[in-house]
Amino acid sequence: DAELEQSDAAKKAVEKELEDMKAAKAQVDAVLGQSDAAKKAAEKELQEMKSAKVEVEVQLQQSDAAKKAVEQELEEMKSAKEQVDAVLEHSDAAKKAIEKELQDMKSAKAEVDAKLRKSDAAK
Repeated sequence: DAELEQSDAAKKAVEKELEDMKAAKAQVDAVLGQSDAAKKAAEKELQEMKSAKVEVEVQLQQSDAAKKAVEQELEEMKSAKEQVDAVLEHSDAAKKAIEKELQDMKSAKAEVDAKLRKSDAAK
């Protein structure tokens, strides 16, 4: 009878130990679940950061391309200004040449007029 009680007590002790082990396993599973969720959240955050980095890189490339386009436009404007300056210089030189030619023609006309007056006076 005492043996049966000891066996029963031992069985209850083993059952309690088994319950404790089940509770401990449940706690470990819960911790592992939380750890897995934290890992997934960290991976998601990392993926979002990678996407943001790619977006920033694309914007930087677009910004660089826009800067280069503006610089190209500026170079073209400088070139056009130089061409306009050259045309204006040429135009100014042509204007001076025309004015000189006009002056020469006025002088020649004055000489012709003077000769005509002398010729009229001689008549």
